[in-house]
Amino acid sequence: MFTNLPIDCLIHILSFLSPSDLEICKLVSRTWHSTISNCLLLQYKVLLDYLGYVATRNTGSPSLELKVGALRERRMRMNQRRLTQSATVHLEYHHGIAHTHLSRGVITAANTLFTTALTLQLHRLSSINKGVDYECSLYTDRTQLVGYTNLVKVEAALDLLILVQFKNDNAMEFHMRSLKSGLPHPNASRPTIANSVADIAFPKVFTHSIEILNQRIVHSGQSNDRFTPLLTVWDWTTGDLVTSTPVPGPAYAFVSNNIFIVASNQIPRDGEHILLSLSVFTLEGVLPGEAARLVAMLCLPKTDCPSYLDFEFYHAPPIFPDTHESHARAKVFNLDENSHHLALRLTTALTPDIRNKSAGILFIHSSGLRKLAERLSTASQSPVFVQWHNWGFMTCWLEVEPPTPWRCIYGHRVAFLRIDSSAGDCEILVYDVRVARPVRSRKGTDWDLTGELDAMDQLFNVSGKPTRHPALVSSFWIGTDVLPKGRASDYQLDVMIDDEHVILLKRGQDRVAPNPSIHIYDFSIPEATILYMLFEVEALILQPTFYQLVRFKVRTIKS
Repeated sequence: MFTNLPIDCLIHILSFLSPSDLEICKLVSRTWHSTISNCLLLQYKVLLDYLGYVATRNTGSPSLELKVGALRERRMRMNQRRLTQSATVHLEYHHGIAHTHLSRGVITAANTLFTTALTLQLHRLSSINKGVDYECSLYTDRTQLVGYTNLVKVEAALDLLILVQFKNDNAMEFHMRSLKSGLPHPNASRPTIANSVADIAFPKVFTHSIEILNQRIVHSGQSNDRFTPLLTVWDWTTGDLVTSTPVPGPAYAFVSNNIFIVASNQIPRDGEHILLSLSVFTLEGVLPGEAARLVAMLCLPKTDCPSYLDFEFYHAPPIFPDTHESHARAKVFNLDENSHHLALRLTTALTPDIRNKSAGILFIHSSGLRKLAERLSTASQSPVFVQWHNWGFMTCWLEVEPPTPWRCIYGHRVAFLRIDSSAGDCEILVYDVRVARPVRSRKGTDWDLTGELDAMDQLFNVSGKPTRHPALVSSFWIGTDVLPKGRASDYQLDVMIDDEHVILLKRGQDRVAPNPSIHIYDFSIPEATILYMLFEVEALILQPTFYQLVRFKVRTIKS
């Protein structure tokens, strides 16, 4: 019956099918196979699913033909099963490099600011997704007083450069500029925001971090009152204060524009020690400038004794939709916002012997956490205490043994850099935190990043179910053309990652390598079988002290 339909009608019907069903339909007949294979719209849908991406919101540009061509090229690279170095960038080192930052495919290198005017090197990486080639530009700002611009923040998707200025009287100002022109940002109604929150203590000394979160600036510092951590948020487009909230710790992460999580040290509860707690705050219904509302406390597992915990959230740029994308280039594909994870580094001693420590990273599914927080925010009593066995299924654990101090996360991929202490060479490892696999040693090596996880596995299991571990999807050694054989420890190394690149930043001693360099590798790793944890919390049962999650789904997607 369907074979007698006009081609346009058949394509319209097939467009409602899932990508996996389309692959099955290709086996029905030659006509269906030809129709699906030659239809750009259906091929775009199939290729996105194969590569683990989602469609973009831009429908006109680039054309569907260009999108399909770019995805086919990316699939071909992935089938090669290797990362290839595509470029090396040498950074100018005339006055020193203060910091290097990766934001949405743009590497920013800023000079030290004590004796010279601010100079930024902007390296826009080549991108199949955005259809651009490598481009380098230089930004110099001589309007700021030398020595007073202490921090530089960049969000390339918003064409936004923020200069953070700390003055001698402990005042703090944010100057919003356009990356392209260097002029005041056109979306900022006030090009300079002066801090008016008197409770922020000595920002020049006690600023923990400053982050751009879509149209907001987030400052983590200390309170004047009791020197407790204080989280302050401004809207950089209007200059208005959004919130100034005392929080239990400096380690925080946003899971949406209005919901953020703060990690705080272990607390005794019912006579037992809890490894860590995550305080859930919401800005929904909060008046501008008022403190955010504490809606829940997510408890990590119980321990037998104090665990002497050290912890921090790694910076992971959110992927949730942004209302200010006018400066972002049209793209071929997007990462699914449901793939975004938080990364919480933990170092703990599970026994009274504090020398016997375990270290690793707990990855938490952001979308599941956000949905849970939205449900909990409507509770009649707050905060609601949620025990580990009611939310731990949103997590996976990766133990990291020293020396592995370098790490970076983007979406669902995390990159590590380690130096082999015996050979003196450098290796980069890339994990996919969506993949649930048992821990296995890699063939041909006597070293495994995940190691033996007996103690931590027992701690992080959920209702007797094994702890989930992210899968190692790629690893490669840095070539001798980048690092001399056996001399990796002579350099300061760092690794960065986004949706298309793995980037190695190399700095050396003056006598070894006076100029730092950036080495860019195309991210062409084949995706394995993915286990998406879709935390569709359909019902929550209110208990005296916590909510109990009723069910969640697991969906398998094969590449």
